[in-house]
Amino acid sequence: MFIARDRLGLVHSFSSAMCVPQTWRPQTIRRHGTPRERTKFGSRAINMALLRSADFFQTPAHRLRRTRRDPSLIIIAILLLSNYTASSQHSPSSIRDIDFANFRYAGTIARFPAEFRQTKAFALSNGKMGDWRYGFTLRKVVSGDITGDGNEEAIITLDINTDGSAGVDQVYIYTLKNRRPKFLWGFEGGDRAEGGLRQAYAEDGGLVVELWGRGTQIGGWLGNTEPVGLCCPKSFTRTRYRFHNGRFIKRGKLEILPNPQASTRCPTCMPE
Repeated sequence: MFIARDRLGLVHSFSSAMCVPQTWRPQTIRRHGTPRERTKFGSRAINMALLRSADFFQTPAHRLRRTRRDPSLIIIAILLLSNYTASSQHSPSSIRDIDFANFRYAGTIARFPAEFRQTKAFALSNGKMGDWRYGFTLRKVVSGDITGDGNEEAIITLDINTDGSAGVDQVYIYTLKNRRPKFLWGFEGGDRAEGGLRQAYAEDGGLVVELWGRGTQIGGWLGNTEPVGLCCPKSFTRTRYRFHNGRFIKRGKLEILPNPQASTRCPTCMPE
């Protein structure tokens, strides 16, 4: 809402959504001996001011003539234009336009189960929150259609910072609704070989989640599934999900595959 006063002392208010001026002047009148304030548009001067204000938004010629007579009108027009331009620049048209390194996340409480780190809503700044003892670090952002509607969603992986050697990640999935990011789903993986997150990505309009270990899955057992140390899983399990009625539902059978990085220096590194 923008407010300005013209040369007659009339107050003009303009909505940012509609450039429709509303001119008003409170007048004090007496009725039965009691003063009352009310808005009155009866005077010829006020009606003429309304017409002049409306003319400003009709044709270029009228706009130019009104600008010369009343500089306050051009100021209002500039403010309206700048407000429209700023809102257009800050309205994302794609989920890829969202800067998830500087973003406020929904947190886990009342959103999804988290045994290792439960949080309320929090914000990342330059990809970090907190410190190396207690915080989060942005690890990876993947975009793709995982709901089958042809529009991309964002799959954000956050590394949970601890003061130990644990390697636990949380995943947040956001979609774009009415040009605003909306939380869709999230989950927390286990610790490295015990159900730790290998990767999550989009494929054929669905979601694919891969966890280290044999038979590991979200909502299932994430403990020790093979005789190895936490550092060096020999297998990972792939689970596919489809989006139905606002939820991700497991689709098909679990796929247990050998770890291609088992003999490298980083058996639990996330694939590029």
